Amino acid sequence: MRDKELIGRVLDGNKHALETLISRYKDWIYNLAMRMVIIPEDAEDVTQEILIKIITRLKSYDESKAAFKTWLYRIVVNHVINMKKRSLEKAAFNFENYYERMDYIEDRQPADTPEIKALVYDTMINCVMATLICLNRIQRLVIILGVIFNINSKVGAEILEMSRANFRKILSRSRKKLKNFMSQTCSLVNKHAKCKCNLKITELINYGHRDPDNLIYDKLIHTHRVKDMISGRVNKFMNSYFYKFNDLFQSQPFWQGPDMKLWLDRAIKSEEFKDIFNLGTLNNIN
Repeated sequence: MRDKELIGRVLDGNKHALETLISRYKDWIYNLAMRMVIIPEDAEDVTQEILIKIITRLKSYDESKAAFKTWLYRIVVNHVINMKKRSLEKAAFNFENYYERMDYIEDRQPADTPEIKALVYDTMINCVMATLICLNRIQRLVIILGVIFNINSKVGAEILEMSRANFRKILSRSRKKLKNFMSQTCSLVNKHAKCKCNLKITELINYGHRDPDNLIYDKLIHTHRVKDMISGRVNKFMNSYFYKFNDLFQSQPFWQGPDMKLWLDRAIKSEEFKDIFNLGTLNNIN
């Protein structure tokens, strides 16, 4: 069923249509939120905040002004640009201090166990995503849309309400900043770089920074990588100079978002439903 039909049914009070519409976009919203805030619990909160905004504004959607996806993702990006700072953003990471703590972590060959291998992988996911925190929010969004989700400049510019030239300029500069920074420091981009996840993990455990029994992303469900989910062929982004860098980000998991059906059911049953979902006929949702 097309978005337009679903929206019509939602506004007529059809609960199933609302669940279907949310399910269609929640994973993409959650994965974008995850790459903005890095921590799963923060990303879940952001996703819920965004879905509330989308639902409460459905009645105002005008298909003559924008495609529904564009309208929806404008709400998403406006929210994440203006939301309160989350935990990692408060740490004020930048390209000068991001790897600073690693200079004091001695390299050691780790134990060859499934638990340590899982922790190394979990740490790699966290560290690669967290480099995005070194960019400001607009730069981060452009990287997420243009590099990770492989969205072209026409669509990216429309979502961010800027010119295509400006989108391409921000994308080029931000990508070069990340690429140059990670080439100097991260062995996943440059095998000769000083920071190697597996060699740091033993001392990170000893210092109490990482715990094999408390992984960050192990409870999240994923069956695909980002590159499996993006439409069309994976573009090599103009030249092979950037390919390994882009592939690193696109090879990360594409996670299933939290179960918003349970959240929606609770919201519908709450006394505050009318105030939260100011949607006229949807107040009598069946």
